[in-house]
Amino acid sequence: MSTLQESVDARRAAKPTELGCVVVAAQGPALMLCAWRGQSWALPWSHLIAAQFDEVEGHEELRLSFTGHAVTVHGHNLRCVLDDVAGFRVACLREAPTEYRSRSAADEPFIIRIEVTASETAK
Repeated sequence: MSTLQESVDARRAAKPTELGCVVVAAQGPALMLCAWRGQSWALPWSHLIAAQFDEVEGHEELRLSFTGHAVTVHGHNLRCVLDDVAGFRVACLREAPTEYRSRSAADEPFIIRIEVTASETAK
């Protein structure tokens, strides 16, 4: 493993994640999605078809297409999450109420809403 990669991994491991909307870890078998109040999902990375980042109406969107499900994550500072999604390093994405935004660093990803819908083939 390269020294740069070891440095990045060490920095991520030292970063507290209890309040974070995005939990980055070593490659895992599934992505956990957690709504603030309500449902949670575990979608296997092996079913990821595509990921897309976009800026829409004053916030950012991260769209993930899985076999059987479409996920749309609405928030801020999500562009950097796309790299971790591409490397299957995102362990959990969780939404938080907007009043929690002041508790996170200005450049930290913040998730306002997560939408998960079943595709027609999964119904």
